[in-house]
Amino acid sequence: MVMRRLKLAATGLMAILLVGTPAIASDNWTLGKDEDGIRVYSRVPETVNQTAREIRAVVEVDATPEALLSLVLDYPAAPEWRQSIKEMTMYERIDDTNWFIRVVTDLPWPLSDREMVIKVELQRDAETGTIIYAFHGAGEFAETEEQRQEIESLVGYFQFTPKENGRTEATYQSVFASPLPVPGWVIDRMIYSFPYNQMSEMRNRSSDKKYSQASIP
Repeated sequence: MVMRRLKLAATGLMAILLVGTPAIASDNWTLGKDEDGIRVYSRVPETVNQTAREIRAVVEVDATPEALLSLVLDYPAAPEWRQSIKEMTMYERIDDTNWFIRVVTDLPWPLSDREMVIKVELQRDAETGTIIYAFHGAGEFAETEEQRQEIESLVGYFQFTPKENGRTEATYQSVFASPLPVPGWVIDRMIYSFPYNQMSEMRNRSSDKKYSQASIP
């Protein structure tokens, strides 16, 4: 199978971990950036090495959950606003809520770019209107056990929750962890600047008619 032959770099990864719900609690989260309506929190996760940092970015957007999902699903446009993404394409569709995508990262030195296959799962709450775009590394396509463990640590989500004021709360959660020593300026950039810029771009681009008028079945 072609996907099994994808070359997966063994070092330099922004590993992403899905943990809990998007609600910000007082469980050791530190507000590291609060600017222009975008809040970026971080903490040291319990399940990853102590050099890792868990990230959560939250912003209210004047758009529907469907518009934001439509933006996230526009894979050819991902490099224009998704941080650290060089290329993102649909790889294999399973059904309307499950599919694989191919991703090529664009990480800052000294981290190495990589190519990987990611499984996407779409979840919707009919009562609240909340949409969750969850993703995780497809470790079954790795060529070695070391690669499998690394790929399977790649897990995360976008969550879009409609508010009573007609706006949508957009949440992105991830963990930055690298198997290599990383300079402090790279860590700061990855855990604060990257998620902040990504949420800012999401908010700006969601007003585009091709997203704002989108209807997701």
